[in-house]
Amino acid sequence: MANIGKYMQSQQYEGEHRVVDRKGLALGFIEFYPPWRCFVFQPCIDSEFNAQCLRDLAEYLDAEDAKRTSAMAPTG
Repeated sequence: MANIGKYMQSQQYEGEHRVVDRKGLALGFIEFYPPWRCFVFQPCIDSEFNAQCLRDLAEYLDAEDAKRTSAMAPTG
C-alpha cells in the first residue's frame, strides 16, 4: 500500500491500483490507458476531491508513469 498525499492510499487490486481514503473507502482506480500510454485515474461515482488531493493524484500518476518508462528503457 502506498500513500497518495495525506489522505489517500493506493492498494493493488486485480491488476489495478485501487485508491482509497483513510477509512478504506474506494475513491477510484488507477490503471494504464494504452491509447495515451500513461496511467489515468478513474473516480468512483460521487467521489469529491479538493485541489490538493488532485495535485497529489497527479504526482502519483507522474511517478507511476516514470516507473513504467524506466522499466521499459533498454539496458546497455
